[in-house]
Amino acid sequence: MLVILSLSIIKIDKVVVSGNSWYNDEEIEALVFAKPLDRYFLYSFIKDKLNKKKNIPFIQEYRLDWKSPSQVEIVVYEKSILAAVNYMNLYMYFDKDGMVLESSAEKIDKIPIVEGLELSSIVLYNKLPVKDEYVFSRLVSLTQSLSNYNIFAERILLYSQNQVNLYIGDIEVHFGVLNDIEEKTADLNNIFPEISGQKGILYMDNYGENKSYTFEQTK
Repeated sequence: MLVILSLSIIKIDKVVVSGNSWYNDEEIEALVFAKPLDRYFLYSFIKDKLNKKKNIPFIQEYRLDWKSPSQVEIVVYEKSILAAVNYMNLYMYFDKDGMVLESSAEKIDKIPIVEGLELSSIVLYNKLPVKDEYVFSRLVSLTQSLSNYNIFAERILLYSQNQVNLYIGDIEVHFGVLNDIEEKTADLNNIFPEISGQKGILYMDNYGENKSYTFEQTK
């Protein structure tokens, strides 16, 4: 009884967070230990063993790795979100398979917004109802390739004949037809350091002709 009483008054005073990118460490800590009672070891330990965890947007799951009664690591497993579309004033976040994983009124940093897709009604936890699966698969390949090169496009605009424009800061990239995606993205990765910080249009839509790209500065 004395042991239980002793454990019940121990407060968690050291928290380490790992595996997170959508939220910072302080935000994760505040979400997991939202109530004053959550800060007490015995209460949180019992909740953890009973698997009474909170649902946190964009987080698939998390676990508590107890180092001692006063120290714990929150290990975060995030949802594999690739991009989002805007639908009825909400951002609908989806993965590489087109599965809608989250909806939010807030835009999450470093998640590109795809515009121009033909969509019918969107349902959470269902696949995006795209009309052209091939074009969508090409957009997924492009988004993954950009991510691999750590190129963050705030917007990816799809327009006629399966062509796209990318919007990266103050630079508009006329990427062109959704072909040769890996090669063109590699070229973009090589070119971008030379034009980063400027404002203008990078024309890459003549890739199949001579791979000669033009950057036009704008005011």
